[in-house]
Amino acid sequence: MGRQIVDQKGFFALHADERSHLLYGLMFWLYSSLCTARSYEAFVNYPETGPSYDSPCYQLMIPFSLVAAPYSFSTRGYAEGFLRDWWNAWVAGGDIVEMAEGYRLTPKAEATLLGRLATTAGLEVNKPA
Repeated sequence: MGRQIVDQKGFFALHADERSHLLYGLMFWLYSSLCTARSYEAFVNYPETGPSYDSPCYQLMIPFSLVAAPYSFSTRGYAEGFLRDWWNAWVAGGDIVEMAEGYRLTPKAEATLLGRLATTAGLEVNKPA
């Protein structure tokens, strides 16, 4: 997916396009496998105690890294408005719902997301690197 974004845009950055939205969804799905977001801010931002890989958040997934050397796959920043618009659209559309413990993808939204990711990635499987 990252390669497709670079091929399409000429650089790696997440904005308001379909592939970026798929990656936002993937990162929320991955985050949700570790913990439940109490809010949009809890999903996105470092905890009050500071950045630590012990406390997952969006900022540590692709935008930033805690290592000094560039070993990560990173955008080196993010446009908060694009991510917030994605979140608001998925909440409004019923794909992300608030439950007693916090925000989660619905089972249908999860299946749709994973299906779209597999289909999108599958289109490029045999493309030379």
